[in-house]
Amino acid sequence: MNSIIEDSKLPKLAEFKVNEVKPAIDKLFSLAQSNLENALQTQNPNWQTLLKLEEDDEKISQAFSTISHMNAVCNSKELRESYEYAIAKLTDYYTKLGQNKDLYDLYKQIQKDNLTNEQAQAVRKAIIGFEQSGVNLDEAKRKRLQQISQELAQLSTKFENNVLDATMDWLYTTDDEKELKGLSQHTIESAKAKANQKNIAEKYALGIDIPTYLAVMQQADNRKLREKFYKAYCTKASKEADNKNFDNDENIEKILKLRIEKSQILGFDNYAENSLFTKMAETPEQVLELLNKLLEKSLPQAKKELNELRRFAEDAGLVDALQPWDSAYYSEKLKKAKFDFTEEELREYFPLEKVQDGLFKILKQIYNLDVKENTQYTKYVPEQQTFDFFKNDQYVGSIICDFFARDNKRGGAWMDDSRTAFTTSSGSKQNPVAYVNCNFLPPSKDGANLTHNDVVTLFHEFGHALHHILSQVTIPSISGTNGVEWDAIELPSQFMENFCWCQEGLAVISGSRDGKVLSSKQIDKLVGTRHFHSALMMVRQLEFGIFDMNIHYKKLTSATEVQKELDSIREKINLIKTPSYNKFQNGFSHIFAGGYAAGYYSYKWAEILSSDVFSRFEQEGILSHKVGNELLENIISKGSSRDAMDNFVAFMGRKPNEDALLRHSGINYKIYI
Repeated sequence: MNSIIEDSKLPKLAEFKVNEVKPAIDKLFSLAQSNLENALQTQNPNWQTLLKLEEDDEKISQAFSTISHMNAVCNSKELRESYEYAIAKLTDYYTKLGQNKDLYDLYKQIQKDNLTNEQAQAVRKAIIGFEQSGVNLDEAKRKRLQQISQELAQLSTKFENNVLDATMDWLYTTDDEKELKGLSQHTIESAKAKANQKNIAEKYALGIDIPTYLAVMQQADNRKLREKFYKAYCTKASKEADNKNFDNDENIEKILKLRIEKSQILGFDNYAENSLFTKMAETPEQVLELLNKLLEKSLPQAKKELNELRRFAEDAGLVDALQPWDSAYYSEKLKKAKFDFTEEELREYFPLEKVQDGLFKILKQIYNLDVKENTQYTKYVPEQQTFDFFKNDQYVGSIICDFFARDNKRGGAWMDDSRTAFTTSSGSKQNPVAYVNCNFLPPSKDGANLTHNDVVTLFHEFGHALHHILSQVTIPSISGTNGVEWDAIELPSQFMENFCWCQEGLAVISGSRDGKVLSSKQIDKLVGTRHFHSALMMVRQLEFGIFDMNIHYKKLTSATEVQKELDSIREKINLIKTPSYNKFQNGFSHIFAGGYAAGYYSYKWAEILSSDVFSRFEQEGILSHKVGNELLENIISKGSSRDAMDNFVAFMGRKPNEDALLRHSGINYKIYI
């Protein structure tokens, strides 16, 4: 039996074989096509007819999710080729499906039936999907849309592969431990292990994977070393890099041109308008107005924060002007001076197992969830963990975790779905399963210890996964994270972050292996660091959001135009001059290889929603089961069975405003007015 399509409660990742990808994909699409033809010939079609088609979609989704996950966490040349084959077939099938006029008419016909609210929402969203795929266009335009979808899928994969290859290609090696002065023992041990693993003559090897890069930027006393790493990181996948073989300029240009063409075929002026059609935000102007409003309220405090950092760096002996490769280093030193600890020093208080135990205690309190580690499930890497979730002794779903950085694994942190809550046409029930992937520093001999920033990341990704597995909607297309407006998708994840920034949360997620606990005073100081340089961080995120929206709204198509736009934004926003060689955009996978094109603003939009939502817990009890249950009922469990704004209003009793976000960020803009 092919492990990719074998029916199982959890995906058979440990049995995954690259040579099973093509046969699995071919079989699934052949079966789906046959079932589609049968559905279109049904004499008296009804909701059950559509539900059977949902079953095929779910089988395809499960198989592709397995292939995509393994491609992201255990990448290889052979798997890349098979993944590209799968994504080409997937894109072709769903582009044609979205343009199938007979199927569209079938949905329109069934829309007139006496449907439940959830069924009606699923049908309504499907009809919008058909129309957004060009179902009502002439044949020439439909065919061109099919071609564009294929090309965009291939280009996104190419972009992401270039970023991964460029990251793995760059390596700094040395025998001289003095060059690494300031780096933590964790990082130095990791550098030794990497050198051994790669059979390098030198004693230490450090790459530009996220945990290593951040460690160097925050801890390395060697300024030239920091500059070297900064340049390597911000030039990756560009012509400015040492190795120019992974340059993404051409991919960026092709992606932008195709997005414009696709949008205009569908009747939009630009891709930004197209992107917002299915989001909470209504127009690019509305988004830019929000981002600029937040910028206006944040800039005065950001300038004040930077001036303080400059003075501190000068007092600490920095002779030259503060440069981008200095800011994280002196920021950590200033944080130490103000709060009496650094990120690295907090590691001992956040053993992974303690953080997990605390997270599960919080989930028990607010959602009445019980969590058990599934030790019977076969692992595809030794450090993989799987957790089963229960409510009132009933199994709810599972989360499969892959926490640590390694070669051939995509950078960053992300959640993905493996299985979606589903009651099939025969009445059988499927429980949801999600993946949580991170890139934490690999464990030392004593185990894995996280920085507080890692802890926030873990809670964030678990927030996404919980949104998926706690869904009470059993129609896959609108269950869990599926179909949720993209600018609301970050609400559950950002909501969970708040527990890492309050006394009640920190008290249960922290504590060293030898029994040391954070005192109330230390917790107060840690909570205080949330506001540390928060305006500078806000401005940085707003730069990304404005850049993303502008390049799509202004219909830019050349790498030169994109660079000029970024330079123009930096000129207005950046408080430390960015070197001309910085090609951040060439590694901006969120918008060129992910789902955030003309949608990066969603992080701030959803942060407004999540901060507002958490304000109810602040008022009624941080670990209140009553408020948690209301959140579960009105937002977390709803999937996209109801519009996101309706969910929000049902929970809060009003529409959102940005006051709670600014308060949580420590931005008191009123004092600057």
